[in-house]
Amino acid sequence: MSGYEMLSSFGSSHVMTGNQLSAALDDLLQKFTVVAPVMADNKLVYDEVKDVSDIVLDDGLPYKSPKEIVFPRAEDVMRFLENRVEEAQVIKPVLLVGAKPCDVAAMNVLDEVFTGEQGRFKDSFYNNRREFLTIVGMNCREKKAGCFCEERGLNPAFSVDCDGFLTLQHDGAVYKPLTEKGIDLFSGTAAALSNPVSPGTEPASHGAEPASHGAESLVLNTTEGEVFNAMPWEKYAEGCIGCGTCTFICPTCHCFNLRDSEKNGIVTRTRVWDSCMYPKFTLHAGGHNPRTKKYERFRQRVLHKYLYIPENYGCIACTGCGRCIRSCPGGLNIRNTVADIRSRLETKGEVPV
Repeated sequence: MSGYEMLSSFGSSHVMTGNQLSAALDDLLQKFTVVAPVMADNKLVYDEVKDVSDIVLDDGLPYKSPKEIVFPRAEDVMRFLENRVEEAQVIKPVLLVGAKPCDVAAMNVLDEVFTGEQGRFKDSFYNNRREFLTIVGMNCREKKAGCFCEERGLNPAFSVDCDGFLTLQHDGAVYKPLTEKGIDLFSGTAAALSNPVSPGTEPASHGAEPASHGAESLVLNTTEGEVFNAMPWEKYAEGCIGCGTCTFICPTCHCFNLRDSEKNGIVTRTRVWDSCMYPKFTLHAGGHNPRTKKYERFRQRVLHKYLYIPENYGCIACTGCGRCIRSCPGGLNIRNTVADIRSRLETKGEVPV
């Protein structure tokens, strides 16, 4: 089914005034656990909402991504009791409102890694949370500092890869349901198709896939052998301090560790986020560490997103949100790194222009 056919399958768009949108959100708070952009510690973040007045639906991109809804920073996964093992996960339905197209596309990447048909392993803990998640996307009006989503083939104004989509206007919004989950979430005055797509120009059916406009699309059409030792990785990673900020705020990074702790005779296994940028991330039990240098760790992060994930799952694990670029204290820029690699490969004749 094309993007345009999907837009036409679940009813017409609804035009809402600002007051109608606020009233609809207040009603949803009574029915769902709602996560939406809110201000916390002077930063815009995705967080659980208790009062509709806390919701910030504007052009800002939250500092962190919404991946914590389906992939929490710390999550108890099982308990070892005296004579049995039991799952420790607690699941509740969540409605995510206001996800930007880059974050919607990132959820597709996580889906491929944890539940996709191309993956060899299916993560029941992620799958359980994802099944109970409804996503309402929202448009971006202006490009943010460091953002390169359009070079990644995304349409910042719209995405079909969610359950419904809000297009903000100066005096309200237009809501378009895109799946059965998205029907009846918002209501208003019925309108003709009111989102920035039309037949022949609809966004790709999978938001994380690259666009098809050649060199303008930031992809690496190469092999590991062509880039692993041939690129100036030491120069690329020169400013890295190994803080791991880039991995934690990235909407697609998904490295984790498992830790066991005992209390009152009960051992609980917890999954916690980890970072490939940490010096001890690859430390083996026998003491060997294959990535002792920071450039080796940065190389792994870039190739994981732009080479290994595409080979294994068919999508690129970067949506161009720019969070890592804006937040890196050492000034690292994955967009410029990939662009430089492309340029060097083109000079060698490896990447068609």
